[in-house]
This record gives sequence, C-alpha cells and structure tokens, in this order.
Amino acid sequence: MKLTLKNQIVFKSATFILAAVLIWSTSYTRDQQQLDKKKTATVELSFYKNADGDRTIVANVSTKNDSGKLVFVRGVKINFYTSALAGKSFLGEALTSEGGKASIHFPKEISTDTSGVTIIARIENDKGYEDAEAQASVKDARLVLSLSEGDSSKLISVLATEILANGKEKPIPNVEVNFGIQRLFGIMPLSDEANVTTDDRGMATFNFPKEIKGDEKGNVVLVARIIDNEVYGNVEATSISKWGEPLVVEKNPFPRALWEPRAPIILIISFSIIFGGIWFTYGFVIYQITKIEKKASA
Repeated sequence: MKLTLKNQIVFKSATFILAAVLIWSTSYTRDQQQLDKKKTATVELSFYKNADGDRTIVANVSTKNDSGKLVFVRGVKINFYTSALAGKSFLGEALTSEGGKASIHFPKEISTDTSGVTIIARIENDKGYEDAEAQASVKDARLVLSLSEGDSSKLISVLATEILANGKEKPIPNVEVNFGIQRLFGIMPLSDEANVTTDDRGMATFNFPKEIKGDEKGNVVLVARIIDNEVYGNVEATSISKWGEPLVVEKNPFPRALWEPRAPIILIISFSIIFGGIWFTYGFVIYQITKIEKKASA
C-alpha cells in the first residue's frame, strides 16, 4: 500500500520527533547518571600542639579534577572522632575551607595513655563525595626551650618529652627537631641545617647564627618544632630573646636621592632653571615675531 504525499510527510515528521526524543532521553539519562555519581576524595589527618599547649586536629581533603590534577575540596563536612572518650567518641564537625582544611580543637582534658590516642576524620553521607576516612594514632609530647650564652656562642636547647597518662614525662630520643625564627609571613629555618636529632636524654641543641635581624631592640621569636612526626604529630615551643641585631630605623623614611622617589633639592632647582630658560626663550622669540609683523603691516 502506497502512502500519499501527506501521509509520507506525517510519517517522516513523527519518525524525526521520536528519534529526537530518544536522543534527548539518552543524553539526559547519561548526564543524570554523571550527576548522581559521587566523586572520590582523599582525607589526610594531622595533629598540632602549639606552644601554649592548645591542641588541634586538622583534616585536609583533596580530589582529582577531570584532567587528573590534585585539587583541594571546599565546603565538605568532616566529622571528627576519638578513641579516648568511652561511650562518646564524637568530637565535633567542621567544613573544609578554600584550601581544603577543616579543623577542631582537641580538648586538653583528654589525656593519652602509653599506646596513644586514635583520632579519626570522616566524610559521611555527603551529596557530592563518597564516604572517606583517615585515622592517626598520636601521643602527647612537649618541648621545653631554653637559651644559654657563652663567650662566643649562643646555644638554643630543647628538651623533648612524652607526657604519660599519669602526668609524668619521659625523654624522647631520636626525634628530629627543627629550629626556626618567627617572621611576618611564617616560621623560617634559622639555617640550611636547622634540623637536629635528640639524644638519649631527649635533648637537642643548636648554635644561634650571627647576623640575624631582630626588631628595634634586637628581639627575636625563636621556634622549636617537631614536624609531621608519625607518633607525636606537630609540636611547637617558642621563646623570645634579644640575640638579634637591632633594626636600624632611618630618621627620614623618605630621603631625597637620585634613586629615591623624591629628587634632591639642587636637582629640582637646576631643572627648573633650565626649563624656565627654554620657555622664556620661546616667549621672547614669539614676542619678537609679533613685533615684526606689526611693523610690516604699518
């Protein structure tokens, strides 16, 4: 049976519409599946103890973008737990920042036993990322920083101790201590070889370098740190000393010189005379020309 021209047009139009609907449906389903598919994130956990004894847990969350590059994740809720609280392991929650970091305060009243305390950071029931977890077992440690000055040397000494569950302390041998100085944009190492390993007594000493700049009175903030240790995490101690070279503040912060924004007075006067003479010459020539034209017209 042959179809009329009108029926052929209707049939072809219906076929085209049906194909378009099928293509759109397939594309929409594929896109929806991609949206529903959660990304995989990596959680890294760090433990910090500042010089004032304040303890912080920091979780760093990252993922890989479409090009395979590692990027930080913002706005993901991290739940923190610990094994040190019987029947109440939840410590709190925090959202990751622009740099992918989420942190909470670790209570001072929570002590660690001889085996350490386990801290846990989890991504749980997130809409965009699969569940992920990081664990770390850390022990509580302390650094005590002391200064001594001899005839030709200035020594920084650090005692590293582990704080036991009963409150007593024992020396920590063979742990690396970094010696630095507090600057405006962070802590800078005091030298290229500023890492010293503690001895059997838990002591580490470092010779303070010469020509280290301080403030106007020569004060410097010295910092001793255990950095990213597998057992003790990050521990810090600070001390203020007057071992730095005093900062000399110029009485005139805006001197006049050729290499400064403000030129010397004699240079300004010289240029004024030169340019003034040039403009005076221009004016005199124009005046004489005008005078000649007037005489010629008369």
